[in-house]
Amino acid sequence: MKFKIEKGIKLPARRKGVMIYPLREMEVGDSIVSEFEYSRKNMSKLSNRLRNFCYKSPDCKGWKFSTRKENDKLRFWRIK
Repeated sequence: MKFKIEKGIKLPARRKGVMIYPLREMEVGDSIVSEFEYSRKNMSKLSNRLRNFCYKSPDCKGWKFSTRKENDKLRFWRIK
C-alpha cells in the first residue's frame, strides 16, 4: 500500500468537550437525572464522563459521584 505525503496541510484545532451537566454548581447531596436511558453501557458511559470531569478539572479534584438506575433513566449524585 502506498501513501501520498502531503505538505502544508494545517492541523485542525482540538475539539474541546463541553460538559452538559452543571457539575460545578452541585453541592454534596445534590442529584441530576441524566438524558440516558438505563443500560449497562450507558451507565458505564456516564460514570466515565463524571470520572474524566473530576480528573481533568483542577477545581473539582477529590469530588465523587455515584450513579444509580431510577425507573428507566440514570440519576447521579455528588457524594463528596
